[in-house]
Amino acid sequence: MKPPLLTDILLSALRRHGGVGAIAAVATALGVAACSWLLLPTRYESSVRLMVEENSVSVSDLGQALAELGGDGASGVNPLATQSELITSREVIGAALERLSTTPQGQSLPSVSAVQGELSVRVLPATNILEIRYGHEDPAFATQLLGEIAQSSIAANTATIRLEASSVRSFLETRIPLEEAALERAAAAERRFREQSGIVALETQTQNLMDSLSQLEADALTLQAELENSREQQRLLAQVTGMTSLAQAYGALQVGQSERLQDLAQRLTAVEAAIAAARSRLGDQHPDLLALYDERTDLQALYTQQLQQLGGSPDTTSDTTSAASQDLITQYILGQIQQSALEQRLTVVQQEGSRLRQVVTTLPQQQQTLAALERRRADAEAALQRLQDQVQEARIAEAQLVSNLRLIGAPIQPDQPVSPDGAAIGLLGAVAGLLVGGGAIALLEILDDRLHDEAAIEQWLQLPVLGTLPPLPSTLASPHRLEAFLDDAARVEPYRRLLNVLGQQCRQRRLDGSGQGCGVVITSVQPEAGKSATAIYLAAVAAMLSRRSLVVDADLWQAAPTQFFGAGERPGFAQVVRQTLPEATAILATGLANLGLMPCGQAPSRPAILAELPATETLLERLKADHDWVFLDTTVLSHSADALALSRYAEGMVLVVRPGYTRRRDLAPAIAELRRHGTPVLGVICNHTPLVEETDPATPAA
Repeated sequence: MKPPLLTDILLSALRRHGGVGAIAAVATALGVAACSWLLLPTRYESSVRLMVEENSVSVSDLGQALAELGGDGASGVNPLATQSELITSREVIGAALERLSTTPQGQSLPSVSAVQGELSVRVLPATNILEIRYGHEDPAFATQLLGEIAQSSIAANTATIRLEASSVRSFLETRIPLEEAALERAAAAERRFREQSGIVALETQTQNLMDSLSQLEADALTLQAELENSREQQRLLAQVTGMTSLAQAYGALQVGQSERLQDLAQRLTAVEAAIAAARSRLGDQHPDLLALYDERTDLQALYTQQLQQLGGSPDTTSDTTSAASQDLITQYILGQIQQSALEQRLTVVQQEGSRLRQVVTTLPQQQQTLAALERRRADAEAALQRLQDQVQEARIAEAQLVSNLRLIGAPIQPDQPVSPDGAAIGLLGAVAGLLVGGGAIALLEILDDRLHDEAAIEQWLQLPVLGTLPPLPSTLASPHRLEAFLDDAARVEPYRRLLNVLGQQCRQRRLDGSGQGCGVVITSVQPEAGKSATAIYLAAVAAMLSRRSLVVDADLWQAAPTQFFGAGERPGFAQVVRQTLPEATAILATGLANLGLMPCGQAPSRPAILAELPATETLLERLKADHDWVFLDTTVLSHSADALALSRYAEGMVLVVRPGYTRRRDLAPAIAELRRHGTPVLGVICNHTPLVEETDPATPAA
């Protein structure tokens, strides 16, 4: 079975205790209504509205900014809520009370705290309008006080704005000297950088540098071309003249232009000619020839000496005396000079170009530094200008009377009271009644520890519910009416289903596999649970189904089956166990086929020993062998341990619980004892029919 739902539990509790809860609810509602009408005073409520304007009229922008609503979603400040708190502040209400010209009829002026308790401010949805409400027993006083509160709120708002403007002005005036000093530092830093870098007009200077660099690069290309041309000319002149250096050319030119060298050269030429003529004519050893040799040697030495004095060399004198050679040497010398000049000019141009390129590469960094300094100076100038402008605006705002609160009409004196409110009192009484009624039901449910339904029984005992037996009318509580009971199929079917379940349980627990009958111990935790009725009617239904059934009245304290069948003083179970009576003699016919009864008999002085005797086990084994069903009606668990002892000889024990009667506090120790002894409990039967008016016996039944 599934655990009960919360709704099922609530509905069950409502069905059991709903009457008490309803009475408590109605009484509470009427009591609340009566007390409200008698105790609550008559109260009138007046209202006035103030508009919180977004843009108030002000000459200066700062004045408008101070009067504007300053809240936004990011900061979490709600300007309307802030204004509401200001309206209910002690300062505003105190000023309004001081300005009053009248007092309430027959009363003194209320305190600020009392006015705060009756004053409410709310924001009208989707507007910037605040609605102020105040309630009092005197409608005229409520109206006048509300008007003064509105005026005091406007005056306080105006004073707040002026105070803010004064604070802003004082702050700005202290900031101006600091901003002036910052501007002076920024201008000085920019001036020093311009002096160090030489930058006056950066864009113009940059353009001039780029133009000069372009011109130098063009000049370098031109000089390079001219230098290459000059070098080619010098190479050709060197080939023609044989000159390899400028010094050699200078020497050759000087040699060609010396008259003494020319004279010596002519004399050497004449001597060479004379030697050649004499050698062929006179022979090598002729004195004249030898004299010519000596003369030639002297002339050569003199020529060499003279040539060295002029800076020449012997190999430059071969072809330097002609005019053509002199011109070519002169061109060579001029070309060398021109080439050297071109090389120097090219070097100067290249060096200047490198310098200008280096200057150009540093311009971006200088430009960035200068731009940062200019921005710093401009920001300082702008900040100083803003401060000066704001100081002027603050002075203007301070001199004005600006408020962002505007009164929308004057408060109207009410003519109808707002309390006590009949609808509210009725609703309050209904809610209080429901709470009290529900509390009464809950309290009764908590105090009531009885088990009322199968779900609660199964959940509390942690045992399966084998079946639920319906209530039977008292007219059937007689052995002569068993036939009428068996003829009622609606009442018999629950017992049939229960027999089938018990049969399955017994077959599962029977270990020997024999075909003997099933023995079931039927007991309860407390009297009046209907255990005896359950045993009798189960046995009757089994007999109707042609099952040999026997009811053994083993309850020596309260012999309900014996009384039901009118066995009276007949010997029975006690005598059979003590072996003073044959068992066949102890079994009585009940008038119903297949159904027998073994009455309890006369109990001994110590009846507890009967369940512990070995003869008891032997008796039950013989009874199960002769019958299909043996139902043992035993003493309740709260009075005796007979059920625990007898359950050892049967297939199991069945607990009978009467819903609405059996209490949890009685079940708890009994179930704990069953589990502690390992008693085989087949399950629980919910029975709604007590057989007789059972009582708590003081002595065993006779």
